[in-house]
Amino acid sequence: MDETLRIGDVARTAGVRKSLIRYYELIRLLPEAPRVSGQRRYDASVLRRLAVIDVAQRAGLSLDEIRDLLELGTDPLSPRLRELAERRLPEIELLIARAQQVRAWLETATRCECGTVDACDLFDDPALPARHQALALRAVHR
Repeated sequence: MDETLRIGDVARTAGVRKSLIRYYELIRLLPEAPRVSGQRRYDASVLRRLAVIDVAQRAGLSLDEIRDLLELGTDPLSPRLRELAERRLPEIELLIARAQQVRAWLETATRCECGTVDACDLFDDPALPARHQALALRAVHR
């Protein structure tokens, strides 16, 4: 009984395209699969590897960072993962702060009553203009 999976089986089970699996092999996120009659054959461990890659990407790690983590082999993961997380957290904090600024700007813009773009001080400076700050404060205190 053949316990290996064809690329289509892996793709369906993992919910990804076959081309993504090939790409991950090309950039060494997945080990090159042995071939049987020219077809890639995978063991079930590839599904775990794809799940790890997916979660790591959703956590904001780059493909290079994911490859570094996957290449640890038998080395302990925790110290490397902690270092990576500690390095990336400040970037995420800045991203969150920027997203909050954008949200405040957009919320303020929804209540803007300026006649034209040229007359609207929302476009004068990236910081929230004085004329619209009262509207922004009301939005924040809702």
